[in-house]
Amino acid sequence: MVRYREGHKIGQLRLVRYLGSGGNAEVWAADRADGDEVALKILNQTKPDSDAYKRFCREIATLRQLGSRSGILPLIDAHLPERPGKDNPAWLTMPIATPILAALADEPRLPVVVNAVATVAIPCT
Repeated sequence: MVRYREGHKIGQLRLVRYLGSGGNAEVWAADRADGDEVALKILNQTKPDSDAYKRFCREIATLRQLGSRSGILPLIDAHLPERPGKDNPAWLTMPIATPILAALADEPRLPVVVNAVATVAIPCT
């Protein structure tokens, strides 16, 4: 079930289009105040002591630690409220990813696909 709607504002972000969801969050394309469009991941969980909230905090910490490594979408911004709720959820923003099928649409040859996968599969050290 989608909790938010197009046009809804979360902080300074305006939801533009729904991109998808997983077990713990919705992901939207959102406009920032500066006009840039970002991917906005909104955590469904509103209990800060829940496992889902703690995992989300670790995800943000890990993205901050990794910085701008090749193959990893960088964290742009994040919000971890002490008292989250539907009107003040935990969220993070990053650039909108290009799906690999779209990125490789003109070059679906095996060497190009293997190189693309290797780029994002290199372990972080």
